[in-house]
This record gives sequence, C-alpha cells and structure tokens, in this order.
Amino acid sequence: MQIAVRKFFIEFHAPFTIASGTRTGTHAVYARVSLDGITGYGEASMPPYVTETQETVTEFLQSIKLEKIKHTDDVLLLLAELHNDDSENQTAKACLDIALHDWLGKAARKPLHCMWELDATQCPANTYTIGISSAADLPRKVQQCVDFDLIKVKLGGTHDKETITALRALTDKAICVDANQGWHNKEEAIAMIDWLSDKHITFIEQPLPKEHIDDMAWVHTRSSIPVIADESFQTAKDLEQLAGACAGINIKLMKCGGLHTARAIATQAKALDMKILLGCMSESSCGVSAAAQLAPLATWTDLDGPLLIKNDPFTGITYKHGKIVLSEIAGCGVELRDNTFFDSH
Repeated sequence: MQIAVRKFFIEFHAPFTIASGTRTGTHAVYARVSLDGITGYGEASMPPYVTETQETVTEFLQSIKLEKIKHTDDVLLLLAELHNDDSENQTAKACLDIALHDWLGKAARKPLHCMWELDATQCPANTYTIGISSAADLPRKVQQCVDFDLIKVKLGGTHDKETITALRALTDKAICVDANQGWHNKEEAIAMIDWLSDKHITFIEQPLPKEHIDDMAWVHTRSSIPVIADESFQTAKDLEQLAGACAGINIKLMKCGGLHTARAIATQAKALDMKILLGCMSESSCGVSAAAQLAPLATWTDLDGPLLIKNDPFTGITYKHGKIVLSEIAGCGVELRDNTFFDSH
C-alpha cells in the first residue's frame, strides 16, 4: 500500500464565531492510500484548540509502514494496531483510519453503512449551525438553514438571551444550544437553562469548562433539557466518568481516532442509555461523509461542515428534509473534485 499526503486550508464562506473566538478557516491534512488499483481517502481537520498540527499529522502518517500492507487482512490488522496505540495522535489516526475504511468499503464494493448492516432510512435530524451572531445577521442565517428542522446556535457570548429571543422571533423550529464551555460556573449554567426551558430547546451542548465534570453532573441532574458533553468527551476512556454526568456525548472522528473507535463508543454509549450526537470539526465532505456512515446509530447528527466551507476538495454527503442521505457509493461515499489534488502540491 502507498500513501500520498496533502496539506490544505479549509476556507469558510464567512467568519465563524464561537465562545473562544472567530475563525475564517481550518488547517487540514488529506491522505490517499492505494493498493490493487483501489484508493481510499482520509482527512485530519485541526481547529486551533487541538494540539496536533499539519506537521505532526504528516509525520505520523509517514511513519506508518504501509508498504507492508499487501491485502485486506493486513488492512484490518493495521486498524486494530492503530487503535491499540495509546499515543495522542488522535487526529492523525482518524485521517488514516478513514482512508483505510474507505479502501475497505471500495474493495468490498459496498458503502460502510451496508457493511455494518446499518439502516440508511434511520438517519436522525441533522443540525444546521449558526455561529455567535448579531441580531441583525440572524434573518440571513436563518434563511440559509430553511431546509433543516434543527438549528444549532452557538452561545457563550455576552448576548445569549438576546440571540435566542431574536431567533425565536424568526422561527419556531427546534433549537439546540452549544455554549462551547462559555458558561463559567454551574449557577450561571442552570440559570440560563431554566430561562431556555420554554424556548423549544432540544439539547444543551458543553455548558461548562471541560474539566468541571462534577459541576456538569450537578447541572445535568437539575436540567429540564438534555446536557451533551463535547469538549469533556474526547475518547472512549472518558465515557465511564461521564455516565451520570450528562445525558449524552458528542462523538467526533477527529477526537476519538476514527471510525473504528467511534463505532465502538456508540455501541457502548447506547448500552449505557446515553444519547449520541454524531458531530464533526470544521471538516470537508471527506471526513463528514465518513462520520455519516454511523448516522443510524445516533440520536442526532451535527454533520453540516461541508455546508459552511467554500473550497471543499471532495463531493460526498448530501441532505434532504433536514436529514443526511446515505448514498450507495462504496466506502465512505466520497469522490475527489480534481484528480490532480494530491499531485499539485
């Protein structure tokens, strides 16, 4: 098996603001693995709050001895070995994991969701995300998500109540709230949740700083709205301590190392009767289409990344009536827009 790597900068259609700041895009690394005339594609997306960089991801990918991979059994063995490694290169692992799974699906001539016997008709509501915005910007942003029934709004700024009030004046659609750790203590968080309780809010994501697990548990037991852990939940090892501290978790391939572990986490979370939000970083169609293969396991999906960027190198995921449509394209369901993408840099 051979590998090609491409560094890339994902550009947003417009600046995107959350509680921790504003960005115009995200650094990414793409991988292409090739064996027996079959190619698989993977993505690593690295917003500024993660420790990995394009350089560390590239070094990790180039350190894997892929030339030893000769057939499908070798790919399966490498996936197992990849996730037995306790290193912190979760984003780099996700990139290679996605590429290997894409290759496996193409080798089997099946989409991954079919290989895993998941029902494509059971995809839940998908969110459309609105960053922290002024009241004047909200009408335009609400119009952009007209085809979606679940609006995700970023809070944790200085005008949270004004934002929700303005949004409610514009739409009666269900809203989910992501504070991105922006509410500073449990009292502030529960006061805000109590105020939100009659605003048709589906869930509250990461109300408190990620280390404040006990305080999040305090909020969870008093909240009338499901509390979902995102920044507090990174990998499978975090699941046990969060059981009882929240209603559910946000699983992202970039956090947990890829599809192999994400599927195992989803199975374990369902056994614990926890809700599953299947999310993404600011990723292109490559990473998001891979995550979408697990959509039938989720309570909700938050996989709108490709809708927010303007230079997506891939085609893949599509949406209809506010839900993901899983295609019959083999593997992760993605195709390169430009076949020279890996050769041009």
